[in-house]
Amino acid sequence: MTTEQRVQVDLHLTGDQVAIADMLEFGRLAEDAGLGGVWTAEAWRDSLVPLAGIATATTRIRVGTDVSQWTRTLPNMELAAADLSELSGGRFVLGLGTAPREWNEAWHGISYERPVQRMREYVTALRLMWDASLDNPVSFDGQVFEITDYVRLRGPNAEPVPIHIGATLSGMAELAGELANGVNFNVVLSSPYIRDVMLPSVARGAERSGRSLADLEIGVLVSTAVSDDRAEAFRWAKHQIAFYSGVATYFEPVMRRHGFANDYSRVREAFLAGDPFGAIELVTDEMVEALALAGTPEEVRRRLDRYQGVVDFVMIYAPTFLLGPDVVRAEHEAMIDAFAAG
Repeated sequence: MTTEQRVQVDLHLTGDQVAIADMLEFGRLAEDAGLGGVWTAEAWRDSLVPLAGIATATTRIRVGTDVSQWTRTLPNMELAAADLSELSGGRFVLGLGTAPREWNEAWHGISYERPVQRMREYVTALRLMWDASLDNPVSFDGQVFEITDYVRLRGPNAEPVPIHIGATLSGMAELAGELANGVNFNVVLSSPYIRDVMLPSVARGAERSGRSLADLEIGVLVSTAVSDDRAEAFRWAKHQIAFYSGVATYFEPVMRRHGFANDYSRVREAFLAGDPFGAIELVTDEMVEALALAGTPEEVRRRLDRYQGVVDFVMIYAPTFLLGPDVVRAEHEAMIDAFAAG
């Protein structure tokens, strides 16, 4: 992490309400606009397949997953990541994350016990497996994962794939500091919260492995809504804040720290009661101000300064929840245009 260079702006794509062909177009637009990277999520779409298309549609821009879930088997993930690294000419960053407990247990049949230990072993085993060959089968005996005599039939991976760990809470942030090449902070983690709560956790982990924050790349996902009509931008941003308030409980600490605990509870209760539009209406302008980048192009560019000296890069992320495809496409284009290199 460096505090000297201006914070880099990357594009984050979920694929919600847009076709994969649109995602490829947005990737090209981001590269032409001088943005630093393009990241794809894993929820609405697979994280790796669209990213492979973006890698072939671009030539210079970094491509990464924010995040791929740890639900793939270790052999599947190591092969996919190595192939994407080759396909992109070494531009690929593997971002790994846990996803919510419910998705792991109800959808994938995977235990959510000891998530930090599970992630530790997942990252450690991946790196070990990239060195495997016919002459050098590798084994891993962990508390969660066990691999016996694994062989990469094509031999060791040519170059190590950088790994970023997605973090919402301090335990995973500390692990990222100890083990990863970078950390990608989750959406709605504000700049003050990252500075005061999360970065000290990353630093503690880095110290355990003889490193410092300067040895890691620090990024954050930020819900971003851009319009010449400021009120409209705020309205779109409220859609995404309501969505995240409803689907996960792990944002409660940042909400509480900003004094939004009661607002967050009301939004979440409405969402879980089957009233998502009511939940959106309950999101306050103050929540948008603190947790998102929203406003006119000039305003969002100015508000990017709040991340200066806190993170190295910001992944701008257009709202999509309960918005139509035309709005979603226009928001992606407006975001890219707002942050185009001048």
